[in-house]
Amino acid sequence: MSHSWFLRTCLVLVAGAFAANASWAQSAGPLKAKIGVGGSSTQIALMAMNVARTKGFFKEEGVDVEVIDFGSGAKGLQALVGRNVDMNIGVYEHAIRMHAKGQDIRSIVLHSSAPGIVVALTTKMASKYTGVKDLKGAKIGVSAPGSATHLLLNQLLVRNGLKPDDVAVIGIGNAAGAVAAVRTGGELDAIVNYDPVISELEQKGEIKVILDTRTVEGARAFFGSDFAFLTTYAHADYIAKNPAVAQAVVSATVRALVWMRTAKAEDILAAIPEEYWRAQRDLYLSTIRKGVGGFSANGMLTAEAAKTVHEGLLSYDAEVKGAKIDLSKTYDNQFAVKANQKYGAK
Repeated sequence: MSHSWFLRTCLVLVAGAFAANASWAQSAGPLKAKIGVGGSSTQIALMAMNVARTKGFFKEEGVDVEVIDFGSGAKGLQALVGRNVDMNIGVYEHAIRMHAKGQDIRSIVLHSSAPGIVVALTTKMASKYTGVKDLKGAKIGVSAPGSATHLLLNQLLVRNGLKPDDVAVIGIGNAAGAVAAVRTGGELDAIVNYDPVISELEQKGEIKVILDTRTVEGARAFFGSDFAFLTTYAHADYIAKNPAVAQAVVSATVRALVWMRTAKAEDILAAIPEEYWRAQRDLYLSTIRKGVGGFSANGMLTAEAAKTVHEGLLSYDAEVKGAKIDLSKTYDNQFAVKANQKYGAK
């Protein structure tokens, strides 16, 4: 056997191995993630996710995402618990409440520190309102029973000497249906919702705001400390089995958050699907200007913010009150830390 023949044979084998690996890599395709949205993607609260999609950050991080809107936080959580989605974008307190039920769900990136939720009275109720206790017996529209809007309403009631069941809660969604419920329903006394719904009603003088958490300052005034609101969360076992997917999703989200911090409102609007704002461009632009400061600067959830959310739940949620919960296991910053090392503000 000649030395040259042996060398040529080795080179052919190595080339074949590389070709096989390349073929496998192509057939494997990009990472994939099915992400639920606990609400409607048209909400300002979902801005970071929309920016990450439209600017191609998910694609550049190597993950192909399928986003499914569930209309409410409660339905999004239900889909995740049922393993119908890989991750869900919903409120951080869902992770705490699931730990109280023995389910290990963890938030992996923080979208916003300000809930962006507003409690407002219809004109009928506003004319006779003197304080929160006047809401006893009222019919109040929330995005959905069990959702973030409902949970914040519960805290407001309990802090003012009422019980959650002292009011009648009606699910009205958080898009055009919520606006219609105020304008045509006639039976609602108050609404708890987000922008752009609130801004549209506010600009037309159809509601009177009594609690506004659209800014970090407004959130701190109500909660008394830093707060953690919207996050992307998933089952701990899914995260452990799919760290590359988790990292790609978090990195894309952090890139969006960092970009939004210095971008002009008009540039952010352009990075949101046009069908969400085409009919009301000026309204949507004004809500971006109001709400962008409430988004996280780095996607990381702090122990202080986690404690604030937990203490709020303890005030009215009997199941959370009776459970022993290790808050450090309700969130995982490891992916956000790595994302910030690469994309964080310098």
